[in-house]
Amino acid sequence: AYHDNLTGLANRTRMEEDVQKAILQAEAEGHKVAVGLIDLDHFFNINEILGHKMGDRVLALFAEKLRAIPELQKGLYRWGGDQFVFLVDRVTDVEQIRGLATMLMELIRLPMEIEGEKVHVTCSAGIAVYPEDGSNLDEIVGQADRALNYAKKQGRFNYKFAADLPKKAFYQHQLSIRNHLVEAIERRLIEPYFQPIVEASTHRIIGMEALARWPETNGLGKVGPDSFIPLAESMGLISDLGRTVLEKSLAYHALLKKQGHDLELSVNISRRQLFSSDLPRVLSTMVADAGLNPWDVILEITESIAMLEVENATARLLELHQSGFRLAIDDFGTGYSTLAQLHEMPVDEIKIDRAFVQRINTGEGYRILQAITGMASALGLTMVAEGVEDETSLGKLEDLGVHSIQGFYFSPPVDAGQFTRLLAQGPSSK
Repeated sequence: AYHDNLTGLANRTRMEEDVQKAILQAEAEGHKVAVGLIDLDHFFNINEILGHKMGDRVLALFAEKLRAIPELQKGLYRWGGDQFVFLVDRVTDVEQIRGLATMLMELIRLPMEIEGEKVHVTCSAGIAVYPEDGSNLDEIVGQADRALNYAKKQGRFNYKFAADLPKKAFYQHQLSIRNHLVEAIERRLIEPYFQPIVEASTHRIIGMEALARWPETNGLGKVGPDSFIPLAESMGLISDLGRTVLEKSLAYHALLKKQGHDLELSVNISRRQLFSSDLPRVLSTMVADAGLNPWDVILEITESIAMLEVENATARLLELHQSGFRLAIDDFGTGYSTLAQLHEMPVDEIKIDRAFVQRINTGEGYRILQAITGMASALGLTMVAEGVEDETSLGKLEDLGVHSIQGFYFSPPVDAGQFTRLLAQGPSSK
């Protein structure tokens, strides 16, 4: 009655009883209690792609990882589905809980091995503290849930405390952003910025990725793409935004080509765009109108989108490839693709996710990159490493056979004028 059969953890009923007891004891003795809600990121993808049996295995292994943390062994519960709860009583310093949450994220970062395959699973967490965030079970759990949702909106794979939640002014600011974003998209104020892609062996600029930026925000302050792109998706405006960025990028690319620069232009394709039936025709027309050829353009599709609906995605990618476009899997390593699936897809390159690049100086991180580059090399795929920020990482990536490099080590994304100057002088490393 008090335990979960799949994971062997205590269940929600026991959790509620234990939290109530801990709060009563804390009230009597004058100390704090911390309650954390943990939720696996994109767990539905695992069930969809790998099957529910594999999903159950992931949950069981995830519970084992949580049990490996000494501070959680006495207060760990399965809430239900892919959600877990931890309870820490007799808390004297909230910083102790922040350290615990940081340790949790580092532990979860390591891949699980299931039936000979490595599966990368991340999680988000929301934490509430008694008595600051509530006086009873419902209030504390409710605040932890709000903090969890906020952590997910901030990009997932992180934790937030209820005390971190924005105040009313923040939500008023978000509403103002929504209203201004509609106008910005209608007036085509969203601009492409360009980040250089350099050849690993020569450090010569051979391409550029177009990235959406919002320079004019009418007094809103700086609004980054992590804020306005998800907002545009939720408002159904992502296709209009994407079209504006693509048209401006193609026009700039055509100008550079006339000036004698032979570069590749990489552009991102959203899920909504990918599964639009007329995408190949629309893109071909836009490229022709700009005076370019489809093979001048590399279309980037994130790995999780490509794997979410493999059959449909493969069919659409094949149409695009047959139209002459080159294709890249972006954020490679964060999804759930297998060697067989990659082999079947008409993909020309993979872009190794920055999360792996930034861990290259750890033993585990280096081994993961060895596996990724070995697989890509066997399939004859071009390899681009994203998020390169230091010379040591650059050298190791070159040793692993990565073909191209992208990152702040050479240049952040810049506007068209600055990119033209970069071409004239070559990118300068830090």
